[in-house]
Amino acid sequence: WTFYYGTSTTTDKITDGQSAQMRWYTTATSNLGYAKYNTSFENVTKVVFNAKSTNGLKVRVSYSFNGTDFIEAETFSLTGTAQEITCNINQTESIYLKFEVVLPDTNPGGTSRLTIDDVKVYGMR
Repeated sequence: WTFYYGTSTTTDKITDGQSAQMRWYTTATSNLGYAKYNTSFENVTKVVFNAKSTNGLKVRVSYSFNGTDFIEAETFSLTGTAQEITCNINQTESIYLKFEVVLPDTNPGGTSRLTIDDVKVYGMR
């Protein structure tokens, strides 16, 4: 995994020993945290993961054919309680995945966190 404004953490984890946590700070409003998986997947049909956030942050799931230029698959609204999310992708080519902070319609007003865990990538052979 590559993290920007985030890390793997044991603070406020969803399950097991740690979760991936991306952040948004009121002092750096243009820096939106993300986690990007560094290995590609082939024949992806869907991605299932657990997620939660503080202050109304959303999560955008994107994919890329080259690991650099990402295409939005879907954006999901979250709450402070972890929920299982399913994102349908249906790509037969090799793709990279990215989970990114998206701000709510109104400024969160305080430092905020997006937490993901238990990422499962499904595909067909």
